[in-house]
This record gives sequence, C-alpha cells and structure tokens, in this order.
Amino acid sequence: RTARRQVSQTLFGACCLVLLSSTPLPKTFTPAAAQERADAGTPSRRMLLATGVVATAAPVPSALAAEVFGLGPQKGPFERDAKDAVIVGDVKSKEAQEAKKVVIALQDEAVKALQMLKDDPQTDLQGMVKRFGISELREATNTINNLMDENTAAGIQRFQRLMIQAKYQYEDEIPFPLNKKGAPQPRGEVRLARIEEALNSYIDNSKKLLEFL
Repeated sequence: RTARRQVSQTLFGACCLVLLSSTPLPKTFTPAAAQERADAGTPSRRMLLATGVVATAAPVPSALAAEVFGLGPQKGPFERDAKDAVIVGDVKSKEAQEAKKVVIALQDEAVKALQMLKDDPQTDLQGMVKRFGISELREATNTINNLMDENTAAGIQRFQRLMIQAKYQYEDEIPFPLNKKGAPQPRGEVRLARIEEALNSYIDNSKKLLEFL
C-alpha cells in the first residue's frame, strides 16, 4: 500500500509540473533577458513620449549635416528661390499687373502703419481693417500664383499663406481693447509688440513674393 501511495504521489507531482510548465509565468518572475527582449520589441508609452519630445526638439538630421559640412541650411519642402522661378503666364497682362499693384499697395500700407506705430504707439489704425481685405489679398496672390509653373507655385502659395496669416493677426490686434463698459483703452506694450511683429512678417513675406515677378 505504501508503494502504491508513493507511485500516486509521483504521478500527481508529474502532472502538476506539466500544468505549471504550460502556464506563463507572472511578469514579476519573468527572466530578465526574456523581459528585455520583449521590451525591445514593444516600446513603452513613456519611451514613445520621450522620443516624441526629443524628435521635436532635435534638429532635422539632414539640416544638421548640411550645417556641419558647410552646405548651408536645408530648404523646406515648399521653399523656392525667386531666381529659379519658372513663369509660364503673361506677366505683362492687365490682370497680372493689377494683381501686382494690389500686393504693392497692401505692402506700402503695412509699411506706413509700422512707421505710424513707431511715431505714436496709440495711433488709430482701424482704417486698415477692411471687410474684404484678406479676400482681396488672396485673389491678387492667386493671380500671381497662376503665372508660375507647378514647382514655383508651391513657393508662391507658401508666401501667400504667411501673408494672410500675418494680415489676419494684425487686423485682429489693431482695434483698441475695451473695458467692461465698452470704452476704448490704450493698447499695452504686449499688444503693440504683437501688431508690430505681424506687420513685419507681412512686409517681409510680401517683398519675397514680389521677387518672383
């Protein structure tokens, strides 16, 4: 009877070992080497976040390499040089000339406004804000864009977007702030700085766009 009990215990123990061998071990007891291999295949959430932050803060490798080897900063995908512009339309057409006049007039208006702010930070520039001002700018720059080939047009469209953005920004900041009673208040230094920054951005991009003509 004792021998039979020992055999039964041995068989029971063997069955338990088989069951345990087919059951995955808890993470706490996972061998270090195996866990490292698993972690290498599946990056953690913290690692992904850290990688995103580093990727955002770090310079683009190609641009960094260009600076190292003295090739100058690399251009963005939509940056174009005016000297490489390919014009396929009629620059001397009435429509093209009118569009150019509009862009120049809006640029001169921004230059004048910037000077007025330097002379008097509280000058009233409300007259610059027109109901269809941005639409007028978009239509004029679209006409200029249509004069170019597809590759050059990408550069024109970039300047168009930057100009529209800057115009929207300074038009939004130009009105004087109001108090709770609706009475106009003097614009502060921070508001003034935002207007000047937007005007400078508009003027700079407008000049670069006109270089294509």
